[in-house]
Amino acid sequence: LQSALEERGWKLFAKEGNRLAQLTSVRLPDGLTDDLRHRLLHDHAIEVGGGLGDLAGKGWRIGLMGFGARRANALRFLQAIDSLVRA
Repeated sequence: LQSALEERGWKLFAKEGNRLAQLTSVRLPDGLTDDLRHRLLHDHAIEVGGGLGDLAGKGWRIGLMGFGARRANALRFLQAIDSLVRA
């Protein structure tokens, strides 16, 4: 998930070597707004945490934990992002 997001131009907050597989924190690429997160929930039933404090509206917290920590779920998330960004 993390490398696929980087390939799409998303910037991860944690440096390589300090990242957790269970939680990916990213900065939204230029031109994208937090509305994308709301569309993910309403159009694809995928919930992502928004940024907090100074990062509100600028960053996301993407969790892959428990049952959700499956390759199929990560791919579904990436496909949903791709379709919403193209739209």
